[in-house]
Amino acid sequence: MIKLKNVTLEGPDLSGKTTLMSQIHKKTNNKYNIIDRSVMSALVYSMYYDRPNVKLLERQLRNELNDLNNRTIILMPATDVLSKRYNDRGDEIQTWKDIIVINNLYEQIIKKFGKYSTIKVIRSKQSLVLKTALDYLENAGNNIPQEVMLNAVASDREAYPVKFEVDLGAGFMTAINDAFDFESEKEYYTKILSKMLNTITKENVGDNPYNIKQDPKKTRRYIYADDSCIALFHMMYRDGEKDKNGLMIGGRLNFYATLRSSDVVNIFEHDYKFLKYLCGECAKAIGMKDYEIPEETTLSVTIHSAHII
Repeated sequence: MIKLKNVTLEGPDLSGKTTLMSQIHKKTNNKYNIIDRSVMSALVYSMYYDRPNVKLLERQLRNELNDLNNRTIILMPATDVLSKRYNDRGDEIQTWKDIIVINNLYEQIIKKFGKYSTIKVIRSKQSLVLKTALDYLENAGNNIPQEVMLNAVASDREAYPVKFEVDLGAGFMTAINDAFDFESEKEYYTKILSKMLNTITKENVGDNPYNIKQDPKKTRRYIYADDSCIALFHMMYRDGEKDKNGLMIGGRLNFYATLRSSDVVNIFEHDYKFLKYLCGECAKAIGMKDYEIPEETTLSVTIHSAHII
């Protein structure tokens, strides 16, 4: 499961951002951290005023969109809807001409960035806006490999860096995983698994440059590194406290993976399955039981080149 960090509402003035924010908060009991405008608005107004930082803001926007824990909803009502709202209540800052120009600049942004999986453009009539927005947010992260591939498509066949963090959840150590069924990567995955588990075993008995036995709850030395596609994998476990029933309160178990590159059409789906499997095997290697899994148990992935061959 992906937990969304930020949901940004974008669109020209009079598009309904404030209304939608209020509706989402009310419907979801303030579940989401919603921001009214962000980098995209800064980019639009830099284009409008011909400021010199357009390229910088485009790069910042691209980085924001390549973080799958962020989502951007762009509200783009029809021009006649904007016109009616303008005639009904006006605008303290912008003329109708300004609003149309800004609206057209948003259309340019959508043409350039609208295919990212982290963007949803809503042109629905008002009665359907809330449902469309909630459907999009509630399904965020349901198919991470697909989202990564869409970002590569949106980035002219290579997105970089793509980032995401998922909650692994209870039972992740025993979940069925078919990553090793992918024959072309089976040997590669087996090598990484073997090296990582061997590292954990050695560190636990003090077979390291310091000749010091590592405490699984304190060490930073459970790490695999290589110059191949899966370039780094790191496990960090910090203990919490047990309640009267022996269940863990607090603590954290965090896994970090860096991929030098991944073919998002043919390979990444299997890389992702393997990484989740590797998390479970590493947790088992330090003797962790299902009931000891901390509430914060996550896998953070960074792909330096998510590409389409």
